[in-house]
Amino acid sequence: MVVVQVLRGNIDRHSIEMKSVDHTGTYLKYFGSKQDTVYVRNRLSTIRLRWKRLLRRVDETSRRLERALRDAKRVNI
Repeated sequence: MVVVQVLRGNIDRHSIEMKSVDHTGTYLKYFGSKQDTVYVRNRLSTIRLRWKRLLRRVDETSRRLERALRDAKRVNI
């Protein structure tokens, strides 16, 4: 259970950084130079997709860890 809490705590800390990157990228996308706009838009899209994939994997891992903990407690009883 502690491992899941640590994992979620790390994700929460990094989500603040992700919001900052997303905000800055969106600003650059609309107010940057025209030649950089396509690059920034593509990079921002890639970052968002990778972040969503990471969150899905963290959720899956958390569920597996919680299930394993429940199973281990049943075996030890």
